[in-house]
Parts: sequence; structure tokens; C-alpha cells
Amino acid sequence: MQREIILDKAMDLYLQFGLRSVSMDQIANELGISKKTIYRFFDSKSAMVHEGILRMTDEVKTFTDQILATVNNPIEEVFAMHFALQEYFTPTHERLLFQLKKYFPETYRHLQKVKEEEMVNATLENLKRGVQEGFYRHDFDPEIIARLYLGQAQIIMNDDFFWSDDLDKKELRNQALHYHLHGILSEKGRQSLEKIHKKQ
Repeated sequence: MQREIILDKAMDLYLQFGLRSVSMDQIANELGISKKTIYRFFDSKSAMVHEGILRMTDEVKTFTDQILATVNNPIEEVFAMHFALQEYFTPTHERLLFQLKKYFPETYRHLQKVKEEEMVNATLENLKRGVQEGFYRHDFDPEIIARLYLGQAQIIMNDDFFWSDDLDKKELRNQALHYHLHGILSEKGRQSLEKIHKKQ
């Protein structure tokens, strides 16, 4: 239990002040415990950050699974996932990921690998379901489209590619979503998309 309390406080502080700024001393002071107590559970700050990020990943998976359980068809599923992740990942989370990449590269690479595998698998399942239920065309390779969709997401996150301050990440994601869908929708799928737009 104490391990979880320590990790909760650490992640709260990391999100509030940044990964680099928060020291083990600060975490100990906030909890009213000694730094030695923290080191009983975590060998280093790097180990604490790594475990905290993995736990955040699990929380996101649980969050999205709950959302997906409420949808009726593959197109609704794509939109539900899209808006759920936009709601979950605030600018604060994006800053945390930027700092993770800069100061804890091993954890960042591990996180990216996990995210990529989960995104490709989820997209692949969605595509196969969409084809089977008639919402998507059947004349494309789901494996290739799933990888292309992952590539879109990676490009949007690449600040070196989208260099203009006038480009809003939220709008980029919206455009990428519609670009993806319009390339695979059947007539049934287009009708479903129109209904979704009317509800928004």
C-alpha cells in the first residue's frame, strides 16, 4: 500500500512540476517520510518514473476499454477512442511525454513500443470488424492500413514535421481521423458517419 501511495504522489508532482524538477527529497517531504523509505521501494528516480509511466499506460487501457464497451459499431468505436484519448491526454500529459523522451529515453522507447503494438492491434481489430459488418470496404489490406494509421499518429506527434505554431494538434488529429475513415468506408459506412456527424 505504501508503495502505491508513494507512486501516486510522485506522479502527481511529475505532472504538476515536470519530471526533471521533482526530486526524491521533494516527494519525501510531501509525504512526510524519509527519502530512505522511498528507496526501500524504488532503487532510483528512473525506476520510479518507469513504473509510474507503465501504470499510467494501464490506466489508459482500462479507460479506453470502458469507453469501447458502450459503442455499437466500428465507426462509433473509432470516434469514441479518438475523443476519449483527447479527453485523457491533456497538454500536461503531452509535456510529460516530451520530458520523458528527453530525460528518460529508455522508458520513453519502451512506452512507444507498447503504444505502437496496442494501437496497431486495436486498429486491426476495428478494421476486420468493420469489413465483416459491412461498414468498411473489403478491397484493402488491414495490416497495411493499420500501420499507415499508426504512421499518421507518429507524424502528428513529430514537432519537426509540423513546425508551425498555427497548427493545432487537436485539429490535426481530427483531420487524420477523417482522412483515415474516408479511405476505407463503404456506402453503409458513409451513411453511418453522416448520422454520427449529425449527433455531434
